[in-house]
Amino acid sequence: MKRRDLLISAAGSAFASVASGLSSHNAFAQDLSDKDAFAATSSDPRFTTFISIVRRSGLESSARGTQAFTIFAPTEKAFDRYPELRESLLGPTSDAFPDTQALVVFVRSHVLLGLHPSPPLGERNETLTSRVGTPINVLNSKPVTISWKSAGGQTATGTLSNAPIVAKNAIIYPIDNPILIAIPSNSGVNCH
Repeated sequence: MKRRDLLISAAGSAFASVASGLSSHNAFAQDLSDKDAFAATSSDPRFTTFISIVRRSGLESSARGTQAFTIFAPTEKAFDRYPELRESLLGPTSDAFPDTQALVVFVRSHVLLGLHPSPPLGERNETLTSRVGTPINVLNSKPVTISWKSAGGQTATGTLSNAPIVAKNAIIYPIDNPILIAIPSNSGVNCH
């Protein structure tokens, strides 16, 4: 079996797994397994800011790639709660030569390698490792609670209260209710 076929099969299995356990989340997974993660989220108005960050960071090709991943993607509601975060990430910078380091760290702090369907995501407390190397804690609660550390050492907490999106290369969990703890007064990128 070719790598692409294996990924599609894994995504299909993940979708079946997500769909079979959705009653615990009172939601229905959105099956976009014919689209890659970038296409699935860029066509969804809930992810406008996040997609802008992915584009500006230079990680669009990774989001379109064949390696399977799971992402806890902040929605517009999440950024509306913390407009200073949006401004610090996408504020007045040069589009020709953007400072991509903070953007890459931000995106990668929300990403796990491999598909983590729900369930078994949230069946037990577990600590996973983001692509930045920071912990993402998944707490077995109703709804499932996720907390993660930023590169700046701040903590964010949110719940999986929205239906996941299953793309052909990823499972995307929309996070629209994060709580950022210990936001510094200068409110730079390090707050997330």
